[in-house]
Amino acid sequence: MHFLKLDFEGALLSSDSYNKSGIGEFIAPGEYRSPGWDTVVLINKYEIEKISQKSDQATVIVKYDVIGSLSNELTIKRQKKSYTFRFKREGQRWFMIEPYDLAQHISVSTADNVQDIVH
Repeated sequence: MHFLKLDFEGALLSSDSYNKSGIGEFIAPGEYRSPGWDTVVLINKYEIEKISQKSDQATVIVKYDVIGSLSNELTIKRQKKSYTFRFKREGQRWFMIEPYDLAQHISVSTADNVQDIVH
């Protein structure tokens, strides 16, 4: 899932990176709220646990290896957390329809780069 890779690399961190990444092409029109979270979730990795498809609908369960969160300060809270992503097919293309309000899940190296820019 290309969406997960782009999120991991920080494509949702700003409107500029969102627009440049093309990540909007994967999201059903009208389903996503624009980027601009105050907090991001730091992860080591993500993995797809399960994919199921029925006709023009699909579900993907993704497990994240969470380190913690970053806002004004770093909060360490290691855990495994799973989310269900739902997709619908329109013609030959698949679009994500849920979750549309999931905070960014970025890599530690992406967070380091952001911190370097901010400080």
